[in-house]
Amino acid sequence: MGCRKEIAKSIIKKDADYVLALKGNQGTLHENVDLFFQDQIERDLAEVDVEIHQTVDNDHGRVEVVREYWCVNSIDWLEEKKDWEGLQAVGCARLTSTIDGETSCYEVYS
Repeated sequence: MGCRKEIAKSIIKKDADYVLALKGNQGTLHENVDLFFQDQIERDLAEVDVEIHQTVDNDHGRVEVVREYWCVNSIDWLEEKKDWEGLQAVGCARLTSTIDGETSCYEVYS
């Protein structure tokens, strides 16, 4: 995790922005963002100011892919924010695919 923090710091020093994937090996940061989004999605994101984008792809009725993206800029609740230079938002992308009537779904965070 220290390596990613250093990458973020050097990007900010170059007066640029960054988006980094948030994986399970980043400890409580991943866990807290996951819990936050799961809770807020369950509440239909009614309690947060969120930017939303969605795409839907169909392949001749056999495959349907829905991608939902949520970005939250108000992250004062995130304790680990202080450890990441320039951290301004967290995001969630949910991919739901239906192939031959079977649906699968997973989320990734940034």
